[in-house]
Amino acid sequence: MEDNQDNSFSFILENCNESKMFRNTYLSQLTLRDTVDSVFLNMLTLYMLSKEFETAPFAKEYAQRTLAFGNFTAPRISGTDLYQGLHILLNPTAVTAQQLKAHDQNLVLAKQLRINGKLVKQFLTGIANGTLDRVTAIRLMYRLEGQMDIDVSNYKSLRRLITDWENLSTQQRELCATRLLQYYRLRGKRSELLPVLDVLTRNKGYEITGAANAELAALGAGAIVGSRSGDGFLKSVAKVGAAGLAGYALGRAIHSVK
Repeated sequence: MEDNQDNSFSFILENCNESKMFRNTYLSQLTLRDTVDSVFLNMLTLYMLSKEFETAPFAKEYAQRTLAFGNFTAPRISGTDLYQGLHILLNPTAVTAQQLKAHDQNLVLAKQLRINGKLVKQFLTGIANGTLDRVTAIRLMYRLEGQMDIDVSNYKSLRRLITDWENLSTQQRELCATRLLQYYRLRGKRSELLPVLDVLTRNKGYEITGAANAELAALGAGAIVGSRSGDGFLKSVAKVGAAGLAGYALGRAIHSVK
């Protein structure tokens, strides 16, 4: 199967050898909420890539490398973005997580996370060995969505669509790919998966040009500074007006994208 892989992806396979998004020098720019969103959308992106002929070999290898260090108990900068992100989520009070910004907000979110590492490994193992079927993917990602406290309706919609990838129309696939690109370009520019997604969408013509930015609509002004929690985000929200009005406006923005 690898012999038939599009050469457009060869440079990615050769250069995707360590975490780009969660290097120590970048951790202070992220919050725990940023990390949760990244892991959730990385898993959805990886599943989508595993279902496309051109990127299935990449998805398989990436899942294998993410699982190579075992149970995500130790930080591994030499691991994938997804490994490093999962290490932080499954150990939200450990040393690596302490390097994230917005410490107080992170502590609140950490108490709400109930992520089952076995479900994560089952999902990744299925991609790594090519046995992850649609029904299992739907079940696992639905459960993980709740355990990760995913609160943006746009991301929930992506989960429902992407886990049913085989049955989507071309228009629905274009919508998913476009929304993922909007996320990565705004909040995940360093992600290892962005170049892969970008090549795939260009080769397949999946990106909807001129589409409204669902990421900005869902997350509000704070997304412009790359984070939807922490000091930068809170300051952006404060500019909307008084605390009550800001909370109301933010709530409407978060839940407006369907």
